[in-house]
Amino acid sequence: MTKKIAIIGAGISGAVLANQLSKAGFKIKLFEKARGPGGRTATRKFTSDNKTYYIDHGAQFIDVVNPEFKNFIDILVSKKIVEKFDLIGADNVFVPVPNMNSLCKFLLSELNPEDLFYQVEIGAVSRNLHANKTQSMTVFDKNEISLGDFDWVISTAPPKQSYQLFSGIKNFDFLNTIKMKAFFAVMLVSALDYDFNFVEKSFEGSQALAWLGVNSKKPQRDKTLSLIMHTNPEWTEKNLDLHHDELIKIITHELQALTGFYDANSIYLGAHRWLYGRCINPVGQDFFVDQENKLALCGDYFLGDNIESAFLSAKRLADWLTQ
Repeated sequence: MTKKIAIIGAGISGAVLANQLSKAGFKIKLFEKARGPGGRTATRKFTSDNKTYYIDHGAQFIDVVNPEFKNFIDILVSKKIVEKFDLIGADNVFVPVPNMNSLCKFLLSELNPEDLFYQVEIGAVSRNLHANKTQSMTVFDKNEISLGDFDWVISTAPPKQSYQLFSGIKNFDFLNTIKMKAFFAVMLVSALDYDFNFVEKSFEGSQALAWLGVNSKKPQRDKTLSLIMHTNPEWTEKNLDLHHDELIKIITHELQALTGFYDANSIYLGAHRWLYGRCINPVGQDFFVDQENKLALCGDYFLGDNIESAFLSAKRLADWLTQ
């Protein structure tokens, strides 16, 4: 009998898992609280003067080290979903094209669109024991409306969110030990003709601004100058509730002080808070399975804090479920 599986989260791990399990014959339903796929490979879309712009504001690049992941990336390169990023000055750095979220969109394009549910926030999961001694797991949204019964429920959400979903199940207490760093991403698009002499730059000792990337220098991006700035995690922790207008003012002033660049009439200025941006202490195993309750977890925080870690965790869980 075909197994029905609910996957929570449409980031890299969720997309890889859904793609591989669907190909293996499982019946998949994927739930994502955002408007579309991508997770931390997110891309902001906006329109100004009848022109549409895109800027990556989460993960910026794909670093490839593991041979298993390299094989996956080579296939995506052949399909023109990913390109090598020569300007970065390293042989193992790639980016999805034309935007970072293109990778998740491609992986999920092979699934039935009717099985992909966006802007749906999961509120709880409960276990059902049936008269014939079988069991199923019911998934509810945040309004306590049932979204269906499943043979397995897999969360690819950050550890704190996964713990909240599976609260009351003692096997998941270890999620409380996983520490995540938050950071803000500030996006700026400018009509100014200003050429930064780098693709990315870290700022040691800066109060708030930790990293600057020139998004418009990545392959197949619009050449209109676009910058993405990430804040210092320590500073972020002290300013988690800072209003975005004040945040943008602080970061653009630091940008001017550090680089000399300032645009008083930017095409776009925006911000996003990544509350679970980077994992400090990865679990150190590929994934987690609760056989009794038919619940599982995977995500980058099991093996690291990047796209490669997210892929490997999901791929290995998919292999385990299909063996």
